[in-house]
Amino acid sequence: MMPPNAVAIKEPQARQLLEEADRLRAELRQRVDDDAEAYGRVSAAYKRPKDDPDRARAVDDALLGAAAVPLAVAGLAARVRHLAVEIGRIGNRNATSDAKVADALARAAIAGAVENVRVNVQSLSDPASGGDLLEQAEALAADAT
Repeated sequence: MMPPNAVAIKEPQARQLLEEADRLRAELRQRVDDDAEAYGRVSAAYKRPKDDPDRARAVDDALLGAAAVPLAVAGLAARVRHLAVEIGRIGNRNATSDAKVADALARAAIAGAVENVRVNVQSLSDPASGGDLLEQAEALAADAT
C-alpha cells in the first residue's frame, strides 16, 4: 500500500515532468523549421556551378549544419524518453501504456535523427570532419537501445 503522502509527493514531480515535456515539444517544433532551413542551404550549395571554387566548402558547411539539426533532435528525443520512463514510474498506473508508447516513439525519433546525421556526415567531402557530430549521434543511439 502506498503511504498517504506519496500522492502529494508524486503530483509536483509529475507536474514538473509535464512542464518539461511542453518545453521539449516547443523545441522540437522549432527543429522542424531549422531542418527545412538547413535543407534549403544544402540544396542551394549543390546548385552552385560545379566550377565554383567555393562550391565544395559551401556544400560541406551546409551538410555540417544539416547534420547538427537532427543531432539536436536526437538529444531532445533522448530527454523525452527519460521523461516517459520517469512518468511511467511515478504516474497513474492506468497511463503506463501511454508512457511506454512515448518511450517507443522517442526511440524511433532518435533512430531516425541519428540516421540523418550519418547520411549528412557521409556526404561530406571529408567525412572525418563530421566525426564529432557522428560520435555524439552514435552515443545517443547506443543509449536508446
